[in-house]
Amino acid sequence: MLGAFGPCDALDLHLMALLGADEQEHEAALDYLDSAVIYEGTPFPVTAAAGTAVAELLSDPRSEAVRPELLRFIQMVAECGTQFDADLVTLKNLAAVEGVPDAVSSAVAAFRTTGSMSAIDALFENEEMADAILARSILSCVDAAPALRRSVEPFADDDDDLVRDAARSALEEISLLVRQYA
Repeated sequence: MLGAFGPCDALDLHLMALLGADEQEHEAALDYLDSAVIYEGTPFPVTAAAGTAVAELLSDPRSEAVRPELLRFIQMVAECGTQFDADLVTLKNLAAVEGVPDAVSSAVAAFRTTGSMSAIDALFENEEMADAILARSILSCVDAAPALRRSVEPFADDDDDLVRDAARSALEEISLLVRQYA
């Protein structure tokens, strides 16, 4: 899946690191999520899938040490869609550009073959393609909202203040996302 700096091939490794005991690996994994998966508030094709995967980690007891940060990341996933001034019809129209999945797959394959970002850069230099990728990324976040909500809700009454506050903030942002595109 495409992220801010190319394919997010290391995503699974970073997600697994969040369940480990190494604080440096936690920090590296969280930095990865905050830069490669979401960059400066912008979602990418990988963002919704990564958000859903992070949401699935919440109930794992090994995630306890990083649970507030995981909840904040889920909040960021929801925020990605709410900061753009577009309605659902506009997003769907922007997303309807033919050939987007094939173009993204081809660009990722070219990157893997050559190590060059030129094919990926070309996607985003084409305004229509860039808008379609962004719209599809936002729509994926909207589609992920119910699963995110289900995973976050159990933590809204957590005994840990940091977890409870992060969960409530994430739920608020998920609700805003759903309302914006209802």
